[in-house]
Amino acid sequence: MKLPKIKHSFTAYPDAIFSLFGDDIVRGLTDNSFFPSIAPALTIFDNALKAFQLSIPTPSDRSPARNVAKRVTKAEVITQLVLLSYLVSYEAKMSLEALETTNFELQDKPQAKGLVGTVKSLVLQTNGVRGMVIIKCEKDDNATLYNARVSTDNENWTWFKSNTSRTVKITNLPIGDRIYVQMQLENDKGTSPWSQSKMGMILEAEAIQSIHS
Repeated sequence: MKLPKIKHSFTAYPDAIFSLFGDDIVRGLTDNSFFPSIAPALTIFDNALKAFQLSIPTPSDRSPARNVAKRVTKAEVITQLVLLSYLVSYEAKMSLEALETTNFELQDKPQAKGLVGTVKSLVLQTNGVRGMVIIKCEKDDNATLYNARVSTDNENWTWFKSNTSRTVKITNLPIGDRIYVQMQLENDKGTSPWSQSKMGMILEAEAIQSIHS
């Protein structure tokens, strides 16, 4: 079995989402029994992440010097996260189960003929309707139904909706709280696994900060 590789799309995440993503990596790897030797590298990454988070200027404190300092600390934490991802891949010892506990995004598996594939290019958008998120993914030629679900803790899925098109709208979501979104493909032969979670946050201005891979 060929083990899926970890995506490095996090290198292009905007500051706020990179910060959230880093926190999720720390949570996923802390006291993780699949990775008993990861603690030293995780501590280095966690320290670099905290330094980056502290370096992000507030809207009233932006200056060229602060922006340069933030870029330097972000470059360092990205370097540490890339190194951590390689160590995680090695320590996983060909175990997909182990990799899936880390909160890293993984590359997609090949699609079997006649079956739905896996969710690709999950995107979150808003259109000005308060508390609504528009969830999209790439079209799958075999899918007849697209399912979406939303959680505030990445464990308990409170909101669920389906659509025959690749665009699903979910309403009555909280404003200003972190949300996690997953999608699933379906046809008469079965369903795909739920996608890895995409983090987002609906702002008061009805815009959404989200990861676009």
